[in-house]
Amino acid sequence: MRHQGSQVFFCTVRCISYDVLCFDFPTEMTNHVPPFLLQLLERELASGERVIWQAMPVPASRVKASLSAFLQGILLFAFATFWTMGVWPNWGGIFMGGMFMLFTGNIVLSPFWAWWEARRTIYVITDRRALLIEARYRKRTIQSFTGERLATVIRREDKHGHGEIIFEREASKGSKGRSVYRDIGFFGLDDAKSVEALLRQTHAGAFQV
Repeated sequence: MRHQGSQVFFCTVRCISYDVLCFDFPTEMTNHVPPFLLQLLERELASGERVIWQAMPVPASRVKASLSAFLQGILLFAFATFWTMGVWPNWGGIFMGGMFMLFTGNIVLSPFWAWWEARRTIYVITDRRALLIEARYRKRTIQSFTGERLATVIRREDKHGHGEIIFEREASKGSKGRSVYRDIGFFGLDDAKSVEALLRQTHAGAFQV
């Protein structure tokens, strides 16, 4: 790990085992990647594939994104609690109210779940693709982005440069048959522009018009 001023340029010793090329791009991000995520990454890499950059999302940014759900959850949980107290001693009502309390209580815990998921996610740029690896509960999700999906990335950031890089938008059916969209990409980046620049430099061919 190499420091220069307030910026952090890192290439961990573990990178050596991946035959890594390390570029001097600022990545002021969480770099203490848990061993189980590194093991998932190592198993995913193809023969001869080199890791250029790897990092985890900043947990605080993911927690901040969940605050809206947290506030809504508090209101719903309070309503569920008072409603359940109002139907006492009707056991059927208490059961329904209890189930509603459990559901809304899970929403109240949104900041915790956001932090937990951030600690089980790793973003990777290799010389062949971009990788998003998530290890949630017993389910592991590994998404690979190449070619045109790299050429059409969208960068969103605030005035401080914190933001995300979106590779694609996934559509699914919600309630009443409405389409629900979910962005897929690298979230919680301290310096989204620098990560995008590294992606463009590494995969210049994909960005050529």
